[in-house]
Amino acid sequence: METSSYSVAIVGLGPVGAALAALLGEAGVRTVVLERETAPYSLPRAAHLDDEAMRVLQAAGVADEVRARGRTLDGFDLVDARGQTRLRARKAGGTRYGWPTATLIHQPTVERLLRQRIAALPSVDVRLGWEVAEIAQDDEGVALTGASGETVRASYAVGCDGARSRVRAAMDVPLDGGRFEERWLVVDTRLTAPLALSDRLLQIADRERPSTFVPFPGDRRRWEFKLRDDEPDALVTQEAWIRQRLAAHPTLRRENASGGSDSRLPLEIERAAVYTFRDVVARSWRQGRLLLAGDAAHQMPPFLGQGLGAGLRDAFDLAWRLRLVAGDCAGRRSGGASGAALLDGYEAERKPHVRRVTRLAAALGRLVSAQGALGALRDGALALAHRTPLAPKLLDLTLEGIRPVPLATAGAHAPRRSLLPQPDRLDDRLGTNWAILARDPAAWSGAPAHLPGVGLHVLPAPEALGETLGRFDALVVRPDRHVFGRYRAGEGERLWRDLEVALHLRGA
Repeated sequence: METSSYSVAIVGLGPVGAALAALLGEAGVRTVVLERETAPYSLPRAAHLDDEAMRVLQAAGVADEVRARGRTLDGFDLVDARGQTRLRARKAGGTRYGWPTATLIHQPTVERLLRQRIAALPSVDVRLGWEVAEIAQDDEGVALTGASGETVRASYAVGCDGARSRVRAAMDVPLDGGRFEERWLVVDTRLTAPLALSDRLLQIADRERPSTFVPFPGDRRRWEFKLRDDEPDALVTQEAWIRQRLAAHPTLRRENASGGSDSRLPLEIERAAVYTFRDVVARSWRQGRLLLAGDAAHQMPPFLGQGLGAGLRDAFDLAWRLRLVAGDCAGRRSGGASGAALLDGYEAERKPHVRRVTRLAAALGRLVSAQGALGALRDGALALAHRTPLAPKLLDLTLEGIRPVPLATAGAHAPRRSLLPQPDRLDDRLGTNWAILARDPAAWSGAPAHLPGVGLHVLPAPEALGETLGRFDALVVRPDRHVFGRYRAGEGERLWRDLEVALHLRGA
């Protein structure tokens, strides 16, 4: 069968694979996406994106549309079985990174917007109904053979194909972790008439039946219920069983004050599915020319709403590395400006952060889902915390643990907080390549000529970045908006050396 060649092949067109394809396409990288299904999944799964994840979608060209169709979330509450708030995590409507700190989304809408964006990028091909049957790699690239016998070749292949990843299986990489494992029922509904429901995400710490409430945008609402081992899937997905649980839920109890059936509640059940929430991370994310991202690389309990965001961070970190290593066109043995060792930094940066967020999510999950004696102990602690004014601040500080860890490889004087603030839609001016934000751009105008393969460009630093600049004259910013380093006037030679080493530039 005919063989086609690309710089990058992506297996899987879920939101992570689609975002990676859009980022590579924006940078002009010749990319193919191989998706087994012929149509996107039509029902919601992921619910939440933070400001960093929205920033990834901004680079992919869809953030404004996602926000317009989403819902800004003020925060989430940890409530007891009676619906009384015990802890409140505050979320600001604005953020130093240019987007709300929490946005509730409808995942099928996000995927549709990403697919529309990809369709407009001439360097990206999408093949639907294309199931990968065989994967083989050699010194020159990766061969992916479909069920029809057709073969696609690429310099590198990325598995964005979910928890049961075909690419991860080909790499023979095990999943580590698994200390958290709980079955939960996820119920997605649509309101058929107005209901007085909370506009905040609620984690209900109920010793009898822990649950979660998600106020999706528009008329969609989600309830999640922890299941017992003796409750089979066939039982809990029945509409009668679900409606009994909804009737007794703290969010709906007022609407059904008479008890019994909730037949009067204007709710249409759109989907009911049982999930097993796990905390696992692939032991290795790269094997030669094969890489993993998103659920193929890690899965975390949903209690922090960080699963999709973690995958989008993967895509942002990986896209610029692939551009520099694989180049922007297929069939070049020399590849891009950087050696393959640049790809090692992907796992070195992302895995520690994913592990930390996964631990936080599992810890919150254990807090919410504690039952029996542990649940009673939890309830007592929450009652005390509710009377402590420092408790919300401590919770907010804990949630700051979601922020990325320091860069694996940094330049001179790198700031402790590496993510660049975004005043006035700065990212739109930064583009897809490395950038220097300088107090005096003319002093750094020769930078692009020193490193032609990097695509470095120079821009004036906005006054709002004064705190980030500190006493330095220029910020060097990666394509994923992390500050590589800060430099003084006259330190150009030092910057060239730092980038040559950090980017593993060929011939350096």
